[in-house]
Amino acid sequence: MRKVGYSLAAVIPAGLLGWLVLRGPSAPGTTSSGPTPSASSAAPAASASPSHDPNDDHEDDRSYVFRIPSGDPTALSCEEARTIVEQVRAGLAYPPETVQANALATSAADWLDPHGLFSLAKDAPTTRALVKTAPDLVADIEGRRQRGCVAASAPAAVLDAWVNDLRDAFDHGRRAPGNIDAKTAALEPIPPAGIARETADELGRRAGAFEAAYGADGKTYADIARRRFFPSLDKAGWAKVVLASAVRAYVPLVDPHGEWAPFDEESRIYEVDLASRPPGRLWGHAIPTAIGVRLTEAATPPLAIDDVVLSVANVPTAGLPLEQIDQLGFATSDARGPLSAVVLRDGKIQTLDLGKPEETAQLASSASELPKERIAFGDTDVLVVTVKDVRDDLGDELS
Repeated sequence: MRKVGYSLAAVIPAGLLGWLVLRGPSAPGTTSSGPTPSASSAAPAASASPSHDPNDDHEDDRSYVFRIPSGDPTALSCEEARTIVEQVRAGLAYPPETVQANALATSAADWLDPHGLFSLAKDAPTTRALVKTAPDLVADIEGRRQRGCVAASAPAAVLDAWVNDLRDAFDHGRRAPGNIDAKTAALEPIPPAGIARETADELGRRAGAFEAAYGADGKTYADIARRRFFPSLDKAGWAKVVLASAVRAYVPLVDPHGEWAPFDEESRIYEVDLASRPPGRLWGHAIPTAIGVRLTEAATPPLAIDDVVLSVANVPTAGLPLEQIDQLGFATSDARGPLSAVVLRDGKIQTLDLGKPEETAQLASSASELPKERIAFGDTDVLVVTVKDVRDDLGDELS
């Protein structure tokens, strides 16, 4: 399972240079892959997210430009899933090996489950449904069957019923939070994956305690947590989520150096910290909680360590997938105007002015200068430069 506490870590090894990002003209989202003769081009976003505006790509100003995520689950239509798979296979320099159904089912179950409740928990029935239908699911996304991606329907139906059960458990806990302290409920990490119904009930109790303590404001964020942790999708909607998870599992199975991500989560496939002009970020380490994310490392002022961020740029953080939390911390650096954040600090809900986004980027740029010192050596001296990372602009910096 993807870790609940996460840091903004590299996904692509720094030593693998010359990689291209594939953005096929009809493939939704972003694909990172190994060397390929394909040229880079802009791609439209997946249907789960707002459309991508090519005019927002300020590539001359900054190495990476990430948009603010929507908070929606990643979803793909059958046509979109097949387009991505076709593009990945066509870009390989070798015939890919046959994808093993069990491997796809295991990885897809992980991608399907942002918080360990949908398929990874002990009482979750979804993984078994994925394993059962995995051979047909592989055939569907590879386009080897002409009747559409019907294999996603069976796990989608199981997932639909299961999420409804978990939502009921959340509501039960929310109605009877007991003696839970609201501040503690807001600060504590999401309970580790175990028995999903128990975890859903505990999340509901924490959200209910926060709602009881903060009135209308508390209810707003409790409602958002309910909607994000347990999305209200129909079976067709869940089938698209299953297909997106299958594609995310499929790509690395045919290309060990490849990965697909929607535009809402594309920051995860880049080595952002080694970029020549990295975007500014609001935090370095954050822990998801029942109603937001608690900052534990490298908070950019006016944010502070142990702030529970409830929203940034009008995007509530409760229940966001880890990858979207990651991107939210980066994407704000490309916003067109001043930003604000709503945080819980010292037991009070406050709105903070984050200032102009370019100021954060300038701070990151100035901090990237190579550490150096001069040491006497005979009749002259030598310049000692500390190189901790192989950044994109290392040659220029050394010059």
